[in-house]
Amino acid sequence: MAGFRIHWRLVLGIVAALTVLSALATVLIDRQQSAYLEADERNHVDRVVHLISHATREHLNRRDYAGAVLFLEGLTKRFDDIAGLEATTRDGTRLVAFERKPQARRTSDRTFRIPFSRDNHLVIRIVFDQGRHERVMGALNTTLISVFGLFILVLGAVLWFVVAKFGLAPLRAEEARKRAEILEATAASLKESHDQLERSNTALERFAYVASHDLREPLRTITIYLQLLERRVGDGLDKDGRDYIDFVVRAAGRMNDLIADLLAYSRVSAKAEPFTRQETEKVAQVALEQLAHSVQESGAVIKLGTLPAVSGDGVQLMQVFQNLIGNALKFRHPDRPPEVVVGAEARDGEWEFSVTDNGIGIPAGEADKLFAIFTRLHTHEAYPGTGIGLATCKTIVERHGGRIWVESEEGKGTTFRFTLPRESAFEGEKAA
Repeated sequence: MAGFRIHWRLVLGIVAALTVLSALATVLIDRQQSAYLEADERNHVDRVVHLISHATREHLNRRDYAGAVLFLEGLTKRFDDIAGLEATTRDGTRLVAFERKPQARRTSDRTFRIPFSRDNHLVIRIVFDQGRHERVMGALNTTLISVFGLFILVLGAVLWFVVAKFGLAPLRAEEARKRAEILEATAASLKESHDQLERSNTALERFAYVASHDLREPLRTITIYLQLLERRVGDGLDKDGRDYIDFVVRAAGRMNDLIADLLAYSRVSAKAEPFTRQETEKVAQVALEQLAHSVQESGAVIKLGTLPAVSGDGVQLMQVFQNLIGNALKFRHPDRPPEVVVGAEARDGEWEFSVTDNGIGIPAGEADKLFAIFTRLHTHEAYPGTGIGLATCKTIVERHGGRIWVESEEGKGTTFRFTLPRESAFEGEKAA
């Protein structure tokens, strides 16, 4: 602390000395500027008088009295330090009389004559407001005070630096240490929460997979025995009884589809395979083979463009193509055969795939809802389905580092687009 006191006294001495020097400099500058501005004021008055005399004489020699009057009136507006101006002919005719309320007490008069005929001349009296000098000096003093205040502020900053360096450094070090401990504890807490969330998600995915897998067996048993019952006693049942059995069988079928789709959805993470090189054109061909019956039944025309090689899970990518092409066949327009075009284009660092159809389209405002699980825009009677397919596509595409979205116009068709990263190792392959 002894070293700190020496620095403190040194700073106080510097502040006191510089304060005295600044005050003396302010007084000297003020005097010098005052003398300079008074001389400038006199020169300014002489220039204005010369201008008036020269310009007015030209007008009077041409007997342009109106021009002379306009010039004098305009002059009073141009120079705000002219507090009054009066122009009178020899015979007492007053051509101009102007008076502005003086802005300062100090004024000076200048009177001179301008002859414009043998027996007549113009007498001009000008009252100058010399307050400009006082206003300029006031502004200068304000500037000097501001500079002096800035100077004191800089000195205060220097003083604060000295105090902070020699007196507050230990406190700041302690504060920094405590903040580091808090940040470290927060990071550890966040990591623990993240690990817990991952464990919870893994357990939920495992539960969904096991539950979906184990539920299918009793459901198949129920369906089989109902069908056996219908074959054995079907003739003995009335119409209502057969309808009841048929309703239960169809409900069991929908439940089986729902469980199958849930199983596929849970497998995206639970049963994921490592990424390998995949020819998406071949992957799309496999998806079309799975949909061969639907393609033949609907009379659809499928146009498969040139597709690139990517890094990914082949089974999951096949699910994406199968779901998107299957939706195009399912939601076809009743008045025209379905046409489906599958293509890909290279974008900035990624491939953009598209599946375009000429089906019924999607109502405006409904597109954003499609990728939420269990979302359906139509009844089971109109279009069968579980509302899980597009949610599965979204999860798969995001696992591969891409995005998926939809563009549609109701009644005209729909285009689903999704992206996959481009792999430098596969550059130069198909669709490059």
